[in-house]
Amino acid sequence: MTFLRKLLPATLAAMLGALAALPAARAADVMVLFDGSRSSSVAIGGTSKLNIARNAFSAVLGGAPADFRVGVAVYGTIADSCSASSHRVIRAPGTPAQAIAAAGEVSPIGRGPLAEGAVTAAAAFADPDAPATLIIITDNQDNCAPDPCAVISALHERMPNLVISVLGLGVPSDEASALSCFAEITGGVFLRANDAAGFRANLAQVLEAAWAVPVPPPEPLPTATLTVPEAVIQGQPFEVAYEGPLGEGDQIRISWYGTTPEARLVGAFVKSDGAPVTLTAPAERGAYEIRYWNAERRVVLASARLSVREIAASLDAPDRVQQGGVIVVGWTAPLQNGDTIQLATPLAPIDRPLAEEPLRRNESTVTFLAPATPGRYEIRLVRPEPPAVGGAIRGAPEDRIIETQTIDVIPAAVTMQADVGGIVAGARFGVQWSGPGGPNDEIRLAVAGSPPEASVAVARPERETVTFVAPFPAGRYELRYWSAAVSAVVATVPVDIVAPVATLDAPAEVMAGATLTIDWTGPGHPGDRIAIAAAGAADTEAAAEVRVSAFGRAAVVDAPATEGAYELRYIAQGQAVLARRAITVTGSAVTMSVAGPIQAGTPFRVTWTGPGGQFDEIRLTRVLDDVSRAVASVRLVAGTTATLVAPAEPGVFVLNYVGGSSGLVLGAASIEVVCDGCAPAIGSPAALRP
Repeated sequence: MTFLRKLLPATLAAMLGALAALPAARAADVMVLFDGSRSSSVAIGGTSKLNIARNAFSAVLGGAPADFRVGVAVYGTIADSCSASSHRVIRAPGTPAQAIAAAGEVSPIGRGPLAEGAVTAAAAFADPDAPATLIIITDNQDNCAPDPCAVISALHERMPNLVISVLGLGVPSDEASALSCFAEITGGVFLRANDAAGFRANLAQVLEAAWAVPVPPPEPLPTATLTVPEAVIQGQPFEVAYEGPLGEGDQIRISWYGTTPEARLVGAFVKSDGAPVTLTAPAERGAYEIRYWNAERRVVLASARLSVREIAASLDAPDRVQQGGVIVVGWTAPLQNGDTIQLATPLAPIDRPLAEEPLRRNESTVTFLAPATPGRYEIRLVRPEPPAVGGAIRGAPEDRIIETQTIDVIPAAVTMQADVGGIVAGARFGVQWSGPGGPNDEIRLAVAGSPPEASVAVARPERETVTFVAPFPAGRYELRYWSAAVSAVVATVPVDIVAPVATLDAPAEVMAGATLTIDWTGPGHPGDRIAIAAAGAADTEAAAEVRVSAFGRAAVVDAPATEGAYELRYIAQGQAVLARRAITVTGSAVTMSVAGPIQAGTPFRVTWTGPGGQFDEIRLTRVLDDVSRAVASVRLVAGTTATLVAPAEPGVFVLNYVGGSSGLVLGAASIEVVCDGCAPAIGSPAALRP
């Protein structure tokens, strides 16, 4: 038996009388945890256990003092569930009338998470360290928690001043021991009854004892003082001096004026030596307080009003900009995380800008794309929204706008001026322009009269002058300024492109494979070339070709290896033939001869005639070998002789004249390599002599 059950009735009456003689004080708060399990619907004497409990609760509370604070919780609110949702607080401690009304919400539905329901009910007490009473009404033991007594033991460690009493209604005898630990651990009582009268007597005993025991008056609060600046600037640091108990966990806090004592925006722990702390002023203008928060007593010991002034900030943007153009906004302001610059229509809500850019440290500008619709707009420097605080006195959202500037968006005004003088097809030419200069805008070169979206060349207007290569064929074109903001061409300028002129000067005949030198005049643009093609061949075909020199030097190319009628062509930009000239390629007359016997392993000279192409070679091979398997070779240069080194072994070999451009053998001659003192090579003329 617990201590309270051992008390004699006379002793209990004497104790209550002595308590009544103490100075008046409010009784400890009480929570009553009702049984909402299915078994509470079972009747005793024609009335359900739940209604017996509710009727007794209403009757006993009818005699409670007006200032008695009592609340109601319930467990078993979900069928066949032991989850956290199966127990809840219906009403935190309030007036007896409120508690009686709350008890009417209890219904017999679920299982019996008794211990966890006690934890939920205990959480309704505002001060976990203050004396309090929890009364549990049940008709059986906990059928959810593996170890209900362990749950209550852990609760007692967190709330040592909480007393739990258990009132059983029709509880089986074999389940009493599983419920009595709730009271034994916390210093409460465990009482059982099997009828309505007995239960009401037990409830009256516990409730009347609860409202008869006064709460000792609290110890006097320590004192504290605050020294706060007369005014601070939005988002800027400032110091607060203070005096107080300097307890562990004490803080100097910034709170919205009029909020609950626990509410705060930011705070800093007091220092053990009482040195001032540094806080950062809120970004939003409004009514604030600086508070000294005492962690031990969980109260505000001192407070002072705080005036937050508008931050000194500036914006620097142009007064006007063309539609779709780039707006560069310079800014200065003490930076705070979350600061932004907005582009908006005037009077638009702060949460509905047209565009918004974050501000970053070490940067002083942000960039916007001007709207497509002309008109007046507004640039805003905006502070972030502070943390929401329930019941706070807050300024309007527009108070976060600390600086504005208007800007006019005007219709696009575009000019484009091409380089003076005739623009020759294939030549580069520059276009000076002015206009919006949007990041996705384009200056397009298009055939005059073609659809608006058509173009033959495109340039981004990123510099004051853009460059194009004049297209082929020559004719009437136009420059178009494409505005991405309005997805349309907003300006056009006509451009005439004229055909270039070229000439070719070369011999009327050339030997097949010979080096041909061609004098020329023409545009000389990168990609221009001079080609040799068979007479009548398509302009895209060529037997040989060479790129023209940007410095106007003569073009040098090897003539084709096949004789016949050909045509020289000046081709501009790989497309247009600007000049043509007929030329005949004649057969090549190749001769090669050597003087005297050729000793093995020694140099020897070859006298030759032939085309003398740029890359022509004489290659020495064995009689039946391909020219690619030469035993010696020499590149031909100006002159009529070439020197090779004879093989180390004697025998019959072949001199091959190979055209450098075609790779064809244009002539051949046999020679014999001898070796004095060596046996004649098999198959050599010397070996065949008698």
